[in-house]
Amino acid sequence: MRKLNLLLALLGAAFGVFGVDAPEPPAVGDMAPDVLVPNPSIEPDAPEMVTLSSLRGRNVVLAFYPKAFTPGCTAQLCGYRDDIDQFEALDALIIAVSGDEQEVSDRFRAEHDLPFNVLGDPQAKLIKAFGVPVSTVGDASIAKRAVVVIDKEGVIRYTDMAYSVSAGQEPLLEALAALETDGEDSEG
Repeated sequence: MRKLNLLLALLGAAFGVFGVDAPEPPAVGDMAPDVLVPNPSIEPDAPEMVTLSSLRGRNVVLAFYPKAFTPGCTAQLCGYRDDIDQFEALDALIIAVSGDEQEVSDRFRAEHDLPFNVLGDPQAKLIKAFGVPVSTVGDASIAKRAVVVIDKEGVIRYTDMAYSVSAGQEPLLEALAALETDGEDSEG
């Protein structure tokens, strides 16, 4: 009996290692996982965190980036800041996410005057919920650079799990513009 228990324990560990118990990351066309995100409201009594589903009615861009204060990540988020009018014209909220501690994310946001939420996700809960690959260095979770666009109904409409800062954000803005066009077509 002891050998059977040992065998079952080893098989269980093996299945866990190979992801049998891990959920599939959401794909384009799937409903977005209903996870907690920073509240975009700046009202004094607004809760600090809200569920992603409570943001329905707006397009949401989840912009995953590896590490605050690094050149590529600074360029990525400052690019969104510089083009915030385009994102707002497409009715899009940006939520930037890294594996940094929240205090680091807050300093990064303040230092670069970022007009959107910057979320520290050191346990990589949100990062993993969207299937963004993660590497671990010491206690830090480092997400791969990626973007996910969620439409006003909570459906994932665009993903780029190899987002390139040097390639620019045109494909992202085009995906958001397509959502607005699709909405106009379905209303008409």
